[in-house]
Amino acid sequence: MRDKYESYADTATIKPLRFLREAQDGKNHAFDDYVFNQRKNKVYTTSGKNSQPLKHDSVSIAPCTMDVMTSIFYERCMDFSKYKPQDTIPISFVLDGTVYSSSIRYLGKEIIDNDILGKVRCIKFRPKVIQGTVFKEGDKMTVWVTDDENKMPVYVEAEIFVGKIKVYLINYSGLRNKTNCIVEKKK
Repeated sequence: MRDKYESYADTATIKPLRFLREAQDGKNHAFDDYVFNQRKNKVYTTSGKNSQPLKHDSVSIAPCTMDVMTSIFYERCMDFSKYKPQDTIPISFVLDGTVYSSSIRYLGKEIIDNDILGKVRCIKFRPKVIQGTVFKEGDKMTVWVTDDENKMPVYVEAEIFVGKIKVYLINYSGLRNKTNCIVEKKK
């Protein structure tokens, strides 16, 4: 399985401008190129699967609709202090030429152990995932990001069709903000 996702967004508004996906799973290949026109609330799509010819289409979207990668960045930029644990925040995104209504469930704050950072104060949330070729549908993914201005993804756990994946932060550099989510060791 070799998947490549690229997303270009306006950093001030976190609105997507363009999304590219190339997915290779064995003999199956998929390609998507989406260009977002935010003024017209449209996404212009070019998509193809395997050796089929590319299809060109357009999809009407609501003003806050994102692509799947921009939605992840959006989740990291959210001000979770406005929410209480178990609150659900609606989001929508375009994937496979279809607009999906989804949500993020805020689960609160938690301290976790990380091999690179040590004990880290994190924000924990659970995005609702749509079923595809890898992920199971529903709230089968949990994300922990640093509880600071960086909101670095420290740990992600998700159920997939053949088991479970775990993603750990193993390196970072070039942060815009100071890391102030580390729990000091008691002396």
